[in-house]
Amino acid sequence: MSAESSKTHGGLRAVYCSYGCSKYKQGGCDFFEWVEKQDGNGNLNELKGYIKMLLIENRELRIENAEFKKMVKVDEIEKLVRKVAKQKEKLRGYKLLVTKIENDVYFYKVAFITLWIIFVVLKFVV
Repeated sequence: MSAESSKTHGGLRAVYCSYGCSKYKQGGCDFFEWVEKQDGNGNLNELKGYIKMLLIENRELRIENAEFKKMVKVDEIEKLVRKVAKQKEKLRGYKLLVTKIENDVYFYKVAFITLWIIFVVLKFVV
């Protein structure tokens, strides 16, 4: 391949020179790149492949998201179970307190009735 053929393609010289080229002010350089028209089917198949990979990744992320949601629900359920256990413990304490108060009330009723009977008996005896 001759030096001239590397600079041209089919006898055509590069007409366009990029502004970023170091030889832009000198009239350009001899860089020439021939770009063949690409077959659209190759790009289409490549894009279909990317789409398929993205769909698979999307499905995997959805599954992972569903698993995270389940884990969050399990955590929330465990928190609620602990909260219910604490509430049951408080309720048990309140029930014991109510039972004690009921027993005290019963004792005071019995004591009151006993004292009333003693008072009545002593009043009529004396």
